[in-house]
Amino acid sequence: MLENDKAMRATRPVHPFGLVLLVLIAAMLGVLLWLQFADGLPARSDSGYFAVLTNNGQAFYARVARSDRDYLLLDDVYYVKQVTNPETKAVSNVLVRRGKEIHAPTAMAVVKSSVAFVEPIGVDSEIANKIKEIESKPEN
Repeated sequence: MLENDKAMRATRPVHPFGLVLLVLIAAMLGVLLWLQFADGLPARSDSGYFAVLTNNGQAFYARVARSDRDYLLLDDVYYVKQVTNPETKAVSNVLVRRGKEIHAPTAMAVVKSSVAFVEPIGVDSEIANKIKEIESKPEN
């Protein structure tokens, strides 16, 4: 009789609840892995540049060299600087390329938790045209 019980257990079909549970666990693991490694960036930018706005209101226009779970590594970074004309006191916004500062940075790492949003910069946008203009000028 024991041998008959063993034979019946070996041929018994898998319970549907167990199969459903296994599929749910696999799906949850898949979602967790996707959330772990998804960089959250727009798929592409025709200009190659992205606008990165931080939670404190700073805006950077840059190429995203690398993105992982915690950081965005930005390359070829620009930002807008307000300049006051000493004679007229008029204030104007000027696009500045990072790298001319005293510490001469070559890249910029931004903690993703400090990023409010990232958007692609359009090819014919004012920012893209200003970047092209700056890049076409010879270095000082």
